Amino acid sequence: MNPKLTDDAVADLPLHAGRADLLEEIMSTSVLDDRPVRTDTPRRRTTWLVPVAAAAAVLALIAGSAWLVSGLGLQGADVTSGGSGAYRAVLDAPGWTVENVNADDDTGELTYVHGARKLEISWYPAAEHASYVEDRRQITATPVDGQPIEVLGLGALMWTYADGADPTAIRDVENGHWLEIRGKAMSTAAYLRLLRDVRLVDRTEFEAAMPAPYVDGTERQDAVDHVLDGISAYVDPLIPPSSTRSGFTSNADDLDLLGAEVARDVACEWLTEYVEARRVADQARMATAADVLATAHQWPVLAEMTPRDGYPDVIWQYADRVVAGQVPARYARTLGCAG
Repeated sequence: MNPKLTDDAVADLPLHAGRADLLEEIMSTSVLDDRPVRTDTPRRRTTWLVPVAAAAAVLALIAGSAWLVSGLGLQGADVTSGGSGAYRAVLDAPGWTVENVNADDDTGELTYVHGARKLEISWYPAAEHASYVEDRRQITATPVDGQPIEVLGLGALMWTYADGADPTAIRDVENGHWLEIRGKAMSTAAYLRLLRDVRLVDRTEFEAAMPAPYVDGTERQDAVDHVLDGISAYVDPLIPPSSTRSGFTSNADDLDLLGAEVARDVACEWLTEYVEARRVADQARMATAADVLATAHQWPVLAEMTPRDGYPDVIWQYADRVVAGQVPARYARTLGCAG
């Protein structure tokens, strides 16, 4: 039997680095900032940066992916949704593997790794090109224009974050979008050689190049619905009557993370319902919320996870506190509940 986790012990869960990174993603609320800032990494615009390697190899944390993938009929399937312009890019080089991926119709971020070296490929809408170029000019204390180079047959500007190393290049606008390609732990010469192995792709080609379990925007709501179908066998309605929420969704590109996020959001709704009902001394609402949360141990997306990895216990223990008539202190911050 797993030892009970206190609120203060959540940060000390016995997870190795990959699981800890994933848990941090699941249990924190992202703060989005669309302002260009001087930084040594590309600015992130999306809520989830999916650790694909961790999700595929480390994510015994959510072994329920087998249930989710098989239920959607996605395992081993090629997902195609039609091309929408070749403004995305992938790396085709021996020994390089995808570490992170997050993409939607307009923006995307990929990280490839090879030992200590990394190559980050990002793409954004044309309207953001000028602000990023100006941002990269600020890499050094004295603003400097980028060095003109050619990337994928089109003009680009290159800067380096270190003396002659860790270069980044912003490609000119094409097909309404532009690319930034950043090298880490490599010389400029090695970076320029590696650029020869980068290729432009459309959406279909991009999806085909991604590792499993990757889910694109066209499949995402089906995946959310599949998770909710499993939970709704035990929870009906899924949303408390007093809630202002109209439904559930997810921005996750990974099936495992998507399932965890949706389960978290359902749990958050009922934990909030219990706390509010207790505040107004509504015994009937309290009892309903407790009955719902008592079923959390049977929710397929949680029940299929590996218990030793800690994440299911975090939700279950908050649910168990409610069932025992206790206040689930600090649940919103710990789980990253919205609102």
